[in-house]
Amino acid sequence: MYCKYLFFGEAIARAEEADNACIGRRGPVNMLQELPETFTLGDLDRLRAQRGKPTGGRHAIKQVQKWKERNLVMPGLQSGTFVKVPSGDRRQ
Repeated sequence: MYCKYLFFGEAIARAEEADNACIGRRGPVNMLQELPETFTLGDLDRLRAQRGKPTGGRHAIKQVQKWKERNLVMPGLQSGTFVKVPSGDRRQ
């Protein structure tokens, strides 16, 4: 065992560092947090493209509909915009 560490100790240490580097990585990021307070379907579609998610109008619309059902967003004052609902104003 001593000889293994003598000859391969540096390589073993590098491999362990690489394994431990992925432990501190964050999980998936909530797309709604990445959007501005007022956003459009185009903004969401661009963010979906950056994240490698399917793009196209129907995907963004479906996602906004889910957020509306969960009271996370509501339609904005201007046509085609959506506004995030502050966490204290959400209905249960």
